Amino acid sequence: MRITKEAKTDLEKIVLEHLEANATDALVQKINEGEKTLAGCWNYIVGEAGKQKRSGNCAAVPDSTVFGWAFHYFEEDSILEAKNAPKANVTTSKKPEKKSEKKKDAAPKIKEKDGIQLQMALFG
Repeated sequence: MRITKEAKTDLEKIVLEHLEANATDALVQKINEGEKTLAGCWNYIVGEAGKQKRSGNCAAVPDSTVFGWAFHYFEEDSILEAKNAPKANVTTSKKPEKKSEKKKDAAPKIKEKDGIQLQMALFG
């Protein structure tokens, strides 16, 4: 079955893809028929991650935990639609699909001599 909820951000798309690949048909039906949104799911995830802070304003949460929160959010009727989440800077383990051309050009070229890569000297 396919989830009919719309993902509006790249992070919501990642959660949607994982749910579609791993959710049971019963859960997909519940997601499709329910009032909860992917935006609300993401807000719930950010809120749960905020509870994991250990040092300053940072938390490192494994993907499996984040995806577990997504399943939990849609499975539990007692969790209300999360409207507002704290602001968070998010880094995912998924690599971005698009790369800026400027970044490609900014990377130093590595020269080879006799099949051996030469290292660039920064202070020499």
